[in-house]
Amino acid sequence: MQILIDNKSIDFTLEREKNSFEVITALSNWLNSSNMLISSASVNDKEYYINDKASLGKISIEKIDKISITTVTLKEFKFYQLILIQDFFKTLHHLVEGKNKTGIKEYLAEYSTIKPHLESVIDRAYNSQGGGFIESIAEKAEFSENDLIDLRNFSDNIIFIAENRKKEIILTMEELAKEKAWFENFLPELGNISVLMQTGKDSAAMEKIIEFIDFSKKLSRLMSYYNIDTGKIDLESLSSYNKLLNELVEALSRSDSVLTGDLLEYEIAPAIEQFFDIMSDDIMTDG
Repeated sequence: MQILIDNKSIDFTLEREKNSFEVITALSNWLNSSNMLISSASVNDKEYYINDKASLGKISIEKIDKISITTVTLKEFKFYQLILIQDFFKTLHHLVEGKNKTGIKEYLAEYSTIKPHLESVIDRAYNSQGGGFIESIAEKAEFSENDLIDLRNFSDNIIFIAENRKKEIILTMEELAKEKAWFENFLPELGNISVLMQTGKDSAAMEKIIEFIDFSKKLSRLMSYYNIDTGKIDLESLSSYNKLLNELVEALSRSDSVLTGDLLEYEIAPAIEQFFDIMSDDIMTDG
């Protein structure tokens, strides 16, 4: 069996794979470890969707002469997802502005094709509407003026966020430099958050926490892109950092001011400082 990745023949050790679906899955897992994704695949010069288990599963190992794989980087794929999202919601915005209710109804039927991309790369905006905002409107027999306003506002919000997410991919180092400056300016505020919570100033504390969580999530994305380019941050440290963010969210949900303050000041902030120390030379060079 010949295995080609981006038109280059490779040596790939098979284990217990029995059919082309299992071989392609094994190749996908191997490529993922290098932040590469399969964009297309063919078996014996016939192209298949890589998730088409029914078709690929019928091609046994003995019948495979050649598997050809085309790859993209994780950054390229995310950028492609963001373009798809922007194109979808720009068209939706245009239909809403023209109050083309029939066109909107027909177009929203295609939302299922864009939804997985939205969940993947614009999680905040997607989840802020409970994940079912578009579906709930699409199910209506008739759109009200408020529905049109909501659709327009949602579309504009998604387009704006997608543009900023694209900037994170294209200008990773510059964006990291901005985040570093923001963090250094915000750092003195961290020690005051638990005090604000303990003295009943929950609104002021929550405003700062939300601001910090938004920063932390953006930093997590940027570090992921940075790592794809440089490989300088170990994956275990990134995983631990994301776990700390989840612990912070859980502490907030329980209104645990002591744990919230401890996580921010003694665990999350030091972890961020260490990350910036690792990245500092690259940020200074490119930022």
